Parts: sequence; structure tokens; C-alpha cells
Amino acid sequence: LHGIVTLLVYVLFSRVAASMRGGSDPRALPEVVALAGASFFAVHPVHVEAVVSVVGRAELLAALFVLLAWLARGKTWIALPLFIGGLLSKENAVVLPGLLLVEDALAGRVRQRWRAYLPYVGVIGAFLLLRTMVLGPALGSVEGPFTGTSVFPRILTATDVLGRYLRLITWPMWLSADYSYNQIPVILSPAEPRFLAGAATVILVLMVAWSGRRALPLATMGVALFFVALVPVSNFPFGIGVMMAERLLYLPSLGFCLAAGAAVARLSIAARRVRIGAMAILATLLILFASRSAVRTYDWFDQFTLFEATVRTSPQSALAHVNLGTLYQAAGRIPEAEAAYRRSMAIAPDRPGPHYNLATLMEGSGRRAEAIALYREAARIDPDDFKALNNLGRALVAEGMAGEAVALLEKAVALRPGLPGPGVNLAAAHLALGDSWNAERILRDVLATHPDDAGARRILDVIMSRKRDSRPQERL
Repeated sequence: LHGIVTLLVYVLFSRVAASMRGGSDPRALPEVVALAGASFFAVHPVHVEAVVSVVGRAELLAALFVLLAWLARGKTWIALPLFIGGLLSKENAVVLPGLLLVEDALAGRVRQRWRAYLPYVGVIGAFLLLRTMVLGPALGSVEGPFTGTSVFPRILTATDVLGRYLRLITWPMWLSADYSYNQIPVILSPAEPRFLAGAATVILVLMVAWSGRRALPLATMGVALFFVALVPVSNFPFGIGVMMAERLLYLPSLGFCLAAGAAVARLSIAARRVRIGAMAILATLLILFASRSAVRTYDWFDQFTLFEATVRTSPQSALAHVNLGTLYQAAGRIPEAEAAYRRSMAIAPDRPGPHYNLATLMEGSGRRAEAIALYREAARIDPDDFKALNNLGRALVAEGMAGEAVALLEKAVALRPGLPGPGVNLAAAHLALGDSWNAERILRDVLATHPDDAGARRILDVIMSRKRDSRPQERL
């Protein structure tokens, strides 16, 4: 898919450059823009996450359909179905009309073509209606890094992230698969240096693009394309599910690659020494980018390489540490798993996940008292965490505290009535208290919906055996 998208990038850049020649060699410019820009797109390290991880396939498909629709824009009956394919791949394909508008604006064709945008607007309206029917009316994500925060901190933090994106697309040497809590903390004040750095980066890029709009219009177009393509995933109009992710740069990077291709094309018609130097710099950058991509790709060799790399590049990510701890625990590397969980807890003390995972580790290691304390903390942080409630109740029964366990397990059953585990544990608690009648009732309810549940069958057999043993024996 990435190879196909790269070929489409080459074709698109060639067409765009050919339609916007201005003062340069008309024979050299389109070919050089297309070849240099597509080469950057092919090997850019920021694309690795989108290309090698399965979650990035949506980015590739959306870009594929957007580029095909862009190239077919003169034939609306072809372009619109392709646009629909992009929207159904991922919502960020909605930027296609904006990308077309940028192309037309810099070519001075907006007035002549404004009616051509109406079918795309209609498709977007139909898509939003369909999306609302399936997912509800909310745009963005109901859960994410900005849940519970106001608009102002979201805008401040998004400005910081936008500056990071610009620096990353320009020099992508430090890459990470995760930027979640608390790798990029939410910014609460415009006086914070991170906001000021992000705003300064954005302003600098915009000033350079504006100042070069006549000498290098394709580069200005590239900057505009970058910003327009980034809007839906920028956290500016609404909060999305992630603070920052490199895969989200896959489509916006078109703008950077076009600007880079335009700069190379401009230098290719300069004096001989300048031209030789420019080609040497281009070759060096492409080799560096390709080498970085090759090394970065290895981070996805397996789960261990991915999360070990991620905790190095994002040491303040609680998610990266807890995921690595899960892998260590499954591999039997208990001390390393405990250290990873405790590091995650230190970063995110008010999140139940690290406490719960460490509790399962403690319980599996025979440290049940520590496990119970951690389960209690996870249940305190999130009173509706049915896993914590269920495991806490089960552990309490094992420790002879069945009375306390009953209320916890009843809540777990109410939270997940379709799961057999909480019901079986609740029956065990009742049985431990000598209430075999309630235990039997609960187990029969479980077996009515899960007849093959071994735990329920085993406890019910114990109850029935006790009943048989307690019957008066007939004397001969």
C-alpha cells in the first residue's frame, strides 16, 4: 500500500508542478519536484508507524483514496466514489476538498471551480449522517487526553503538539510509538515554555512560507497542504483519542514532501556549484532518512522490541510501561514486570490499570496480602472496575473474608451480568459462609447461560455431594 501511495504522490506532484510553473525551467521543474518529493515520501521515517503497524492501515487506505480522488477530480463521477472510500477508511479523508481548495487558490482558479466543491460537501454531509447513526452525534473521542479539561488547555497543548509535528517532519530522528500520559503533559498556561516553543515554530514556518510565496509557490502550497491535512487530527477543532501520533502525519506529510521537492527543483536550475551541492545534500538526507526508517522498522519486530523502544523514547508514558510489564509478566520475568508496573503507577497514580496489573502479578507470586491491597486501590480509583472488584472478591474468599467479598462480587455481577466468572466467585463466597442455597441458585443461573463453565459445574458438584452426604441413611 505504501508503494502504491508513493507512486500516486509522484504522479500528483508532477501534475501539480506542471500546472504551476513560474519562472523556472519548464522541462526540469515538474520531473524534479515529483522525483525528489516522492523520494522523501517513500523513505520518510515518520511514516514507519503507519506502514509497519496494523493500526496504520487506515492511514494508508485513506491516503490512497484521497490521492486517487484528487487525481480524478476532473471526473466527478469517478472522484466521488473514491472520496467515499477514503471516508470509510478513516474520517481524516474529509480534508480532500480543503486540499483541492489549496491547489486552486495558489493557481488562482477558485472562482472558476467553486461549484465543483458542492458534490464533495454533499458527500461529507451524508457521511456525517451515517457516522451519527452508527457512533452517535459526538465528533472526536469521548475519551482521550483532554477528557475533563476545558477548551483553553486543549488549544494550548495542541499548539505545542503542532510545533512538535513540524519539528518531527523536518528532522525525524527521535521517534516514539506512544506520546500518552504523561509524556506530553496538558498545558494550563500560555506562559509555559512548551506552548511558546510550539507557537514560535508555527509562526516561523508560516512566515517563511508566506515570504516565499512568489519565489517558491509550490513550497508555500506544501506548507498549506500540511496544515489543512492535519486539522481533523490536530485536537484544535475537537479532542481526539490521542495526544500525538506519528501515523497521523502520513497524509499531512504530503505537504512537507512537496515543499522539499520544490526546494530541490529550485536549486536544480541554479549555478553548477549550487546544483552539485544541493544534489549532495539531497542524497545525504535521503540516505539518512532511509537508514533511520530501516532502524525504526526493527522496533516493530515483536512486542518486546516495540515497548522496550517506547519506554526509552517516551519514559513518561504510563501506558508504555504497563504494556511492557504485561509482556514481562507473561514471559515469567517477574522482577522486571514488577518494576515496570511500579514505574507506571508512579507516573499515573490515579489510574486503576497499573494497580490491577501489579495485583495480578503479586497474587500469582503468592503475595496475596499485597495483591488485595492493590485490588482495593484499583477499586477505590474506579468503583466500577468490575475486574478489580471480581478479583478482590475472589482473593478475599481465599483469605477467609467471604463476608466482605459478597458485596463486592454482587456489584461485579451487576456490572457484567453476562460473564460467568463473577457469578461463580459469588457462589463460592456464599458457600464459604455456609449459604449453600444461594450458592446453588447462583450457579444454576450461570449454567443456564454457560452450560460448559467448568468452575460453576465443579462447585455445584460439591454442593450436591454435600446434600447427598447429609441425607439420613436407610437402615436394613
